Amino acid sequence: MLVKTDGIANKMTRRYLIIGVVIIVILGLVAIWWFFLRGTTTPPAPAGSTGILPQTGGAQTGTGTSGNLPSGGNPVAGIPNAATKFGVVSDEPVLAYFVDAGNNVIIVEPDGKIARVTNGQTTFLSSSQIANLMAASFSYDGAKALVSFGDRDNPQTSIFDLATKAWAPLTMGIISPVWSPSDYRIAYLASNTDGTKTLATLNAAKTTAKPSTLLSLNAQDLSLVWPSKNNIVLSEKPSALTNGSALLFNLQNQTLTPITLEVSGFEALWNGNATSAAATPFGLVFSANTPRPGGRLRLINPSGNTVQSVNFLTLPSKCLFHRESPVLPPGASSTTSTVPVAPYLALYCAVPEDQDELSSARLPDDYEQMALFTADAFYGIHTDTGAMDSVFSPPQNMDAADLGIFNHILFFINRYDQKLYAISLTQ
Repeated sequence: MLVKTDGIANKMTRRYLIIGVVIIVILGLVAIWWFFLRGTTTPPAPAGSTGILPQTGGAQTGTGTSGNLPSGGNPVAGIPNAATKFGVVSDEPVLAYFVDAGNNVIIVEPDGKIARVTNGQTTFLSSSQIANLMAASFSYDGAKALVSFGDRDNPQTSIFDLATKAWAPLTMGIISPVWSPSDYRIAYLASNTDGTKTLATLNAAKTTAKPSTLLSLNAQDLSLVWPSKNNIVLSEKPSALTNGSALLFNLQNQTLTPITLEVSGFEALWNGNATSAAATPFGLVFSANTPRPGGRLRLINPSGNTVQSVNFLTLPSKCLFHRESPVLPPGASSTTSTVPVAPYLALYCAVPEDQDELSSARLPDDYEQMALFTADAFYGIHTDTGAMDSVFSPPQNMDAADLGIFNHILFFINRYDQKLYAISLTQ
């Protein structure tokens, strides 16, 4: 039987034309919105060229306020002590921070401004705003701040010296720069024309320093961590959609060895105190339950072998390794107490109180893409025994990331408001 199709074809053609026009209009509106609202940026220089600096500006001084938690409840203003326990350190939004021995807090704000917060007083060391700021970090002693900004495929990196309040640009195209844990060297990746990546180091303390090439490898979407003097960890960026691996490069022996290979949803936190392939845990590793949601945590040694499983669910990005000594009983000393006083490796974690919500999410993607926020309580874990101690439960929702311990105080950035909070660990 024959069927007349001309009318049907014409109707289909008109329908496709209408759909096409609608799509073009939507794309045009998105383009206009993007052009007018995203702000202007400086075009990146060609790869391998001399870097550019953020615009400089004079220091400004202001008084920070304490701020409030997302839904009521007031922490104390400033750094807490044993009596106050919990405080909001900076009312300015924070991307990265460092705390010195005098509890002066240095922060890099999400717009690139750098400030010092002392007793609630905020002084801007650099008031320059940096477009498209992607990451920031501090040197081991907090004397220098490193920022990455611009085009993600060909980023710009600059270093700010807190003493001189001066910026120094590095060459274009530095990927995933990380500070050495003991000096002013940085390690980074650079793209080659053949598609490979080069791992290199650069001494940021010398203005005339030349990069030192360590090795080239064929890999994409890598990130670096420099946890100890002679060890750099190269790992693939975490996603439940792919399997990730981690490799250990030994700077002293110039060797590259696998730690763990092809782990679904792989994300890790590396122990900054590990200096050798000892029996103590080297890393906290998350693996996804792909294709099911959720995942699991385990502690591994440098060979990738599981030392302990962890009986709660959180993400390594919400944890921190810290080497410390046991708290002695009142009136006891290290010579009279029967409590072992040898330093041990502790793991502090912000643990979501709703474990069911976390275990039903696609991890780590939902969390890292800001599709999931948590309400955390804080715990300390003895990595040698697995014993778990409650540290603090905030009165209101705190989604903690970027944990750091300075002067026996636990600092973290709350993802709800991007402010810096602190918990006193003194009993």
